[in-house]
Amino acid sequence: MCLALTDAEIDALYSQVSQLREQGLMDEADEQARLLLQASESSGRALYQGKAAFALARNHMERNQYPQAKTQLNLAIQFFQDSGEQKWLADSYRQLGLTYRYQVDYPQALSYVYLAMQIYQQLEDMTAIGSAYNSIGLIMEKMGQYEEALQAHQKALEIDYQLDDSGGIATGIYNLGDLYRVMGDHEKALQYFNDALQMDINRNNPKDMAYSHNKVGYVLSELGQHQLAREHISKAIALFQQIQAPRDTDWARSSMAQVDINTGHYTEARELLLELLVRAEKNQYLSLKVDLLGMLADVTLLQEDYSAALEYIEQGIELARLNNELRDQVLFEEQRVEAYIQLHSVQQAFESLQRKQQLDEQLLNEKRVTGIAAAQAQTEFIKNEYKIALLEKERALQQAQLETQQQQRNMLVTGLLIGFVMLFLIYRGYQRKRINSKLSVLVERRTAQLRLKNKELRDAYKKVEALSLTDRLTGLNNRFFLEQHVLSDLELSRRAYTDWHQGRRAAPQNADMIVFMIDLDRFKQINDNHGHHGGDLVLIQFKQRLQKVFRESDYLIRWGGEEFVCVARQVNRQDAGDVARRLIECVRETPFEIEQRQIRVTCSVGFSCYPLVPASQSGPESWKRLLELADLCLYAAKNSGRDCYVGIESASTPLADGFPINADLIKDRISQNEIKVISSLAKNTDITWC
Repeated sequence: MCLALTDAEIDALYSQVSQLREQGLMDEADEQARLLLQASESSGRALYQGKAAFALARNHMERNQYPQAKTQLNLAIQFFQDSGEQKWLADSYRQLGLTYRYQVDYPQALSYVYLAMQIYQQLEDMTAIGSAYNSIGLIMEKMGQYEEALQAHQKALEIDYQLDDSGGIATGIYNLGDLYRVMGDHEKALQYFNDALQMDINRNNPKDMAYSHNKVGYVLSELGQHQLAREHISKAIALFQQIQAPRDTDWARSSMAQVDINTGHYTEARELLLELLVRAEKNQYLSLKVDLLGMLADVTLLQEDYSAALEYIEQGIELARLNNELRDQVLFEEQRVEAYIQLHSVQQAFESLQRKQQLDEQLLNEKRVTGIAAAQAQTEFIKNEYKIALLEKERALQQAQLETQQQQRNMLVTGLLIGFVMLFLIYRGYQRKRINSKLSVLVERRTAQLRLKNKELRDAYKKVEALSLTDRLTGLNNRFFLEQHVLSDLELSRRAYTDWHQGRRAAPQNADMIVFMIDLDRFKQINDNHGHHGGDLVLIQFKQRLQKVFRESDYLIRWGGEEFVCVARQVNRQDAGDVARRLIECVRETPFEIEQRQIRVTCSVGFSCYPLVPASQSGPESWKRLLELADLCLYAAKNSGRDCYVGIESASTPLADGFPINADLIKDRISQNEIKVISSLAKNTDITWC
């Protein structure tokens, strides 16, 4: 079908597609996009064919159809390259980067956004540069690179302030608020969201007002201000309905369901979530569907409907796996562990816990890889900027050479004016000397600036390195720090025992290492009853309990969630039980404070000692094996009633690294007196290993 339209009519049709998409009327938007495609093909112009492909891509993205969106964006890029439309080309690159972001391919996402940034900078389009920085910030946030995300959002905000772009400023403040929300600083997040909301109200922008109301409501509920949270979320729902945005309306309704969960209205929350899930499945809102399944798992666990919870968890894990979202898989596995524990399915709970730990390791490795990829993308961006600058200089030099050649030709033609030429050359030499002198001053000044910049980069690198080894919430070191330091301590202990076995020294004293794995009991209930902010306060205060019991020379590690690992260095293994007992008593007897309220918390402890076979010259156990043993003991402590410790002090025969460790093996070794176990229980026979 041939549809002949004028250029103005095609532009109007493109605007109509965008407007329908903003209103959530996707069927109508698709229909108009197909008309736009026909009109652009009839025009035969690459520019309009590119716009049609771009519009179709945006429609596909709105429906979470990312492969189709990428196909259309690649077509748009080809058309805009042919037409020479640099701004549209850059917009397509940026949109393609966002598509990769939604598909969790963050390195590729960054590379395309940086490519767009280069074009925006050549065009000196400051508004687009600010938007690109916001996109970089959102991608960095998803990668867990919070420091870099914060810097990107701040750069975007600086540009918007320079342009006096109130909409851009509001967006930047909103993005900073969301970053602080993700980092767990709900008070600061609320401040930013309120500021963004006020700016949105002043601009009378219903869509942005709705987004800000929803975020304000969510954070207020997390801070325990549930009635005020409901008021804000209700306003968000009304605004989303006003602009006919059905997907965003359901996002806001899911926030209302979370308030119901936080206030104990489980039945109402479950009914609303099921209604939203039906629509999410029908309309293929995949990201929303994952969130809804997680919330349904939460509420059914609270209702003690564990079989239903396991069904939602299984669906959620499968969808998160398809979306390649490791973080969501970890959260679902945590819920599955809780469900199996409540059902007393110990073996299945242990297997889920192992899967969660494997996913945690994958997530850490992914963060390392994506962090390196982000640095490489940024480096490539800087290199390309440098190349562009060199090309500009080269063009200027070529232009200067052409001018010189023209001057030489003129001098040959005007041979009668040799005297004038001589004077000109003398004058030119004088000017060159002055220019060289100025250049020398500029070079020296630029060199000094580069030295200062290099120092700033070195200082920034040290800061980032320190952040990467530190848990942001508690200030304790994280597992990266432990992995970098613990192997040398293991080697020191191994040498002491090897020298003793070979007769080069007396039996070692204070040469053991003890690995304590600690878990706060029923921590999920703390989050449910007091909000995640209350849970964060408990974790921060738990750090203080650890510091009271352990020495400054010991390693205190936030392992993840409510789990901690403490490594006592250069000690006697006979003291392990006393250390575990003092920690349990300190936690149990010292109340934790949450917003001027006191609660009682307990913890469970599992530990293993190194070397495991002190009386033998058998090969030492690996660090991974020590963690497995400590984790198995922790699990036994939790399954034996919590608020207790279980530990393996020594063994008479080694446990080969290649051989799987499980509760049955430990029980068998204990029955043969090959493993010495100590615990705070009345009898070791009271320990429940499986």
